Amino acid sequence: MLEEKNRGQVAKIIRELFEENCLLPVLQQFADLVPEVWEILDKTFVVYEGEPEKQLVLNYRRVEGELAEAQYHEMELPCVCDGIYAAGFILFPGERLQYYITVSERPEKILENGMLLAQEEAAEAMQGRYAWLYEMAQAQLLQEDLSAQKERTQNYLYTAFCAKRLFEC
Repeated sequence: MLEEKNRGQVAKIIRELFEENCLLPVLQQFADLVPEVWEILDKTFVVYEGEPEKQLVLNYRRVEGELAEAQYHEMELPCVCDGIYAAGFILFPGERLQYYITVSERPEKILENGMLLAQEEAAEAMQGRYAWLYEMAQAQLLQEDLSAQKERTQNYLYTAFCAKRLFEC
């Protein structure tokens, strides 16, 4: 537990990390201290520790149940600080992320591969619009009555409208 006298200094460091786009899953435990952390609370992270200054490529695909996307997507895996590379994904409960990491100049050499499950904490923290999207999809799959689906859709659309209006310049 964080002592009261250190809370201000820790919050300052975390804000600096966010400004430098150094987003790591360890920061998720400070959501009560720094509001910016809520941006990553619903994310599951691929983290790789390697040599700094390398250009790494993350190849990934989503898997739900036995169904996997046909092709892998490719993106640069950003070095967030001192040889630590990380990328965050929003995974819904039951969804997995299958991935492998390569060096851009040697794509045939796989540095790491794995499968990530939606973090339990992320699933529990999923609130607001993402939770409603998930609930709407589930309701449609389970063929729930239309009134429940309509209410979820209205909540989602209203919240999306408010968020858009709030953050307009």
